[in-house]
Amino acid sequence: MSSNHVDFDGDHGSHQSATRPESSLDGVRVLVIEDNALIRQAMECLLTSWGCQITLADGALMARDHVRRDQAPDIILSDYQLNDGYNGINAVRLVRELTGRQIPACLISADENLVHQAEAAGVHYLHKSVPPAKLRSVMSGLLPAE
Repeated sequence: MSSNHVDFDGDHGSHQSATRPESSLDGVRVLVIEDNALIRQAMECLLTSWGCQITLADGALMARDHVRRDQAPDIILSDYQLNDGYNGINAVRLVRELTGRQIPACLISADENLVHQAEAAGVHYLHKSVPPAKLRSVMSGLLPAE
């Protein structure tokens, strides 16, 4: 998610077999951790159009502060490269430790060398550029069935 375009495509990793209907993203609390302001804004527009409740963070420390103040997210979407000394996998770990929950998470990166590292951390990997329909499908699959 560090490039300036927001198309998304490709994925690795598995997600839960019980998936939510696509319309069920309505009301889902999504924490987006992305250091690029343009991509954060694009993600906010896309996810809001799906009915998600969005919290935006430019890095792990801001994400931590949001989670301390607000309700824990239902899902985390994170870029890998962050500007605050953390990477996306460490940011997900920080939020999970703070909440005491294994929050479903997705790492979005162009670096396919991160696939195994993400999987080992229990984080789904999506290769950029991800089409919005693919992102929506993966998000639905990561969330528990209603």
